[in-house]
Amino acid sequence: MRQSCMDTSRAEQLWRGDGEKEFIVDAAAPVVGSGAEAMILQVVSLKDGTVLAAKRRRVRRRKGAPVSNDARPPPPVEVVVLCSMPPHPRLVRVLGYFWSKDHVFTLMPLAPKDLFGLVQQSVSGLAEAEAKPLFVDVLSGLAHMHHHGFVHGDVKMENVLVDEAGHAVLTDFGATYATCSPQQCPRGTKTYAAPETRVLFDACGPSCLEISPGLCVQQQQRQQQQQGPAMMRAQLTSLSCQLRGCDGADLARSARHVLPDSQRYDGCKADMWCLGVMLLQMLTAMGMSDVLTILGECPVRLKAAGASEEAVALVLSLMSVDPLSRPSAGELLGSNAWVASVSACAAPAAPASV
Repeated sequence: MRQSCMDTSRAEQLWRGDGEKEFIVDAAAPVVGSGAEAMILQVVSLKDGTVLAAKRRRVRRRKGAPVSNDARPPPPVEVVVLCSMPPHPRLVRVLGYFWSKDHVFTLMPLAPKDLFGLVQQSVSGLAEAEAKPLFVDVLSGLAHMHHHGFVHGDVKMENVLVDEAGHAVLTDFGATYATCSPQQCPRGTKTYAAPETRVLFDACGPSCLEISPGLCVQQQQRQQQQQGPAMMRAQLTSLSCQLRGCDGADLARSARHVLPDSQRYDGCKADMWCLGVMLLQMLTAMGMSDVLTILGECPVRLKAAGASEEAVALVLSLMSVDPLSRPSAGELLGSNAWVASVSACAAPAAPASV
């Protein structure tokens, strides 16, 4: 894995100063998507009629800072992340960004649907033959990110688009960080969080979902002073004991991966857990109010949905309680038979080393 860091200089080259005048929101079109901090809108170019998606996020200003259209906010995190590594066909393309008085807009191609909606329409889950190439598409994009030293941080169906050619495209890099600056607080969606990160969500508080990692570290330091590393690991072990059908040794290993000194975790391994949850949902259409409470039921649910033995084994390996037991994205692309059965034209080759 390469040790990459964020490159804001390349991101700034995508600034479109006349964007607010060039693009208007298509009021007749439905909202494409929305999240805790941003909304995806459909916009139209007044120059040539091009229809794009624009992620609108409120500009964060320091308290007391003057409000001015001349005060350029930093590039959105999606722009910085994607400009800090080579492009990949399974990662969303950013076409530019601009700002208004109160918002920053990130321009992207408009996709006809997303994976979450596709699975919801299926009612009982996608057929394995349909789910497999979509999964491999996401896996390929994730392998590219990991190879270049980035953790996605929020892999889930809601963050996967499906383009006009039927390929899955990974998007939403609001929780992404470079491995050269590891996070002490998890960022993303707690419902899908790996066991070794789950207790840290509670320690950091709700602001760990915001783009303010410095504040997260301060909150965690206060929590550590109150509880200490031993209690943190004890909480994780207690939480893991809710899992059904898990080996006690796995629980102990998972607890040890909340490291006592730095309280850091392997973000790439946490991404792989989330990838396993995503595949489970694709094949079964299971709701995920709390994935930890139904882990022991996964094999039964998968087999009832008609999943093959290879698919069941893959889900269980990705959702291993012990992070070290989870395969890396590169390993799956390079040696997993279920993944390799997808046509080479649908799945880009794995990086030389991940």
